[in-house]
Amino acid sequence: MRRELFLDTSIPHSDEKILFVEDNPILLELYGILLEREHDQWHTALSPDGESALKLLKDAPFDVVVSDMEMPGMSGIELLTVRQLQPQTARIIISG
Repeated sequence: MRRELFLDTSIPHSDEKILFVEDNPILLELYGILLEREHDQWHTALSPDGESALKLLKDAPFDVVVSDMEMPGMSGIELLTVRQLQPQTARIIISG
């Protein structure tokens, strides 16, 4: 099952936004599940690849971007040059 890119807008009281970028659908779903219990603190977005993550980053500010290192198309390092788009965003790389 491949989860589609989404931004959960059902939690308006959440101030902190975090974006997870992961090409492994199981890990991407796991990140979403782990943050569900923190919904009062974190507004979570999930993206299956770098290109769709860039679209989200162009549309909305994020406090944190957590990205897989090795992904097809665009690596996590390439994606995390978002400093130009959002200089205030903390960037984290996850590597196996």
